[in-house]
Amino acid sequence: MPGSPDPYATWPKRPPEVRAGVGLRVAILILGAGVCAYIAMQINQMTRYSAFLSNAKDVIGEAGIVVVLWLIALAAVWDAPIIAGALFAVAAAMAFHLGATTFYGDMNVWGGIAAILVALCIVDWARRDGLARYPSLRRAQSRARTTTRRALAAVVGILIAAVLAKLVGL
Repeated sequence: MPGSPDPYATWPKRPPEVRAGVGLRVAILILGAGVCAYIAMQINQMTRYSAFLSNAKDVIGEAGIVVVLWLIALAAVWDAPIIAGALFAVAAAMAFHLGATTFYGDMNVWGGIAAILVALCIVDWARRDGLARYPSLRRAQSRARTTTRRALAAVVGILIAAVLAKLVGL
């Protein structure tokens, strides 16, 4: 009815900066949680077959540290994406080291995905702060959408390339 009072007028209104990047954060959480669960499953398999693998306990311990860093980063994505990005960067470095120096070659793929999550966290952080820097909210949102689309297109391309490389056996 025109002219009637807003029934939700008493609800607190959140500034647009708080709502910015929610979809990107959800995408980071979904991708990160799925990969973390898969790494945990691989660690479980290595634990079962550790009797047949040399130095498996060291590899399992180091991979466990990567999973713990990954979980802490996932917990920090929502409120502090720059801290989550730093934790993902440390997890990526450890994963690349683990993949290069041990028999656990899949860690190279997980390190690459962690590097992608670092980039997405930085985009989310810059996007959220960018809304406060620009005088025009509309212009800031269009820039943020463009950046997000490019980042997500890059992530999808890299994931497709990783899956194809895995299927081909590279």
